[in-house]
Amino acid sequence: VRLDVCDTGCGMTNDTKDHAFEPFFTTKKNGKGTGMGLAAVYGTLVNHGGGIVINSQPEEGTCFSLFFKSSDQQPEETIDEKQSLPKGKVSILLVDDEELIRNYTQELFEQYDYQIKTCANGLEAIKFFSQSKDNIDLVILDMMMPQMGGRETFHQLKLIDPDVKVIVASGYGADEEVQTMLNDGVVDFIQKPFTMESLSKILQKVLNF
Repeated sequence: VRLDVCDTGCGMTNDTKDHAFEPFFTTKKNGKGTGMGLAAVYGTLVNHGGGIVINSQPEEGTCFSLFFKSSDQQPEETIDEKQSLPKGKVSILLVDDEELIRNYTQELFEQYDYQIKTCANGLEAIKFFSQSKDNIDLVILDMMMPQMGGRETFHQLKLIDPDVKVIVASGYGADEEVQTMLNDGVVDFIQKPFTMESLSKILQKVLNF
């Protein structure tokens, strides 16, 4: 199955296309952008057996062709997501450099009366956690972030509270670095973009719902 997402913008040079799927690659000036999240899109498609192709020329716009594996299987019965996450007094710290993910996840949790604090990077998270660790039940930590990545942030959080519960999130799947963090004490891993169902299963296990 092919899905084309196209625009009529300024287009890309060959050099830009060569680097478009690299984490944090951006054509904006330093401090003005961290990329378009194409690395996460690429990782998600590849992990599901698909792929993505860029067709772009300067001043002629850009078209991304996303390829998904087709199937003749019947879809499974869907789960009522609003009933899949138990309500309760839970306080969560979400650390992710993508504003869209922070906003989406915050709205998701607030539907269930969870208290959620978001931080845009590891340094911000460490500062907040050092002041509020006694009021945080769980940290959801993005793996790939500028300035300070998930692994270093995790170890800094452990220095503040050796018993901190951390779920690491990544769009690339559970690679070797994620496995190392699991060995070092991360309680679980979740694939980005995550769903209500996948979150529910992990929270019930980690927080003993």
